[in-house]
Formats: sequence, C-alpha cells, structure tokens
Amino acid sequence: MLLSESHICRQNGVYFPQKERQRKTKKSMAAIKTVLGERKRDKIAQHALKLLEQEDIENGKEMLED
Repeated sequence: MLLSESHICRQNGVYFPQKERQRKTKKSMAAIKTVLGERKRDKIAQHALKLLEQEDIENGKEMLED
C-alpha cells in the first residue's frame, strides 16, 4: 500500500506526504522480521532437540534388547 501510494505520487509529480512514514514503516517491518526469524530458529531448535530425544530413547531400547 505504501509503495503504491509512493508510486502514484511520483507519477503525478507530487511530493509524498509524511515522508517519515516510510522510514518508520521500514523500521517496524525490520523489527517484525527479526522477531519472526527468532521464532523460526527457536522452533527449528526445539524440533531438532525432540528428534535427538526420540533417537536417544530408541537407542536405549535397542541396548536393553541386546
């Protein structure tokens, strides 16, 4: 939406109103991406830990059977 409005202003030769809004939006979107990246890395780490725990349980059962 912000890019569309900026493009329309350029086409019409008009200055974009509230120039600081672009900077604020870019900064807030970067913060959102950071949080989403942290959540994704945490989820991947939890999944890997779960797989290791399952593997350890399976290896333990095999040792008991031998």
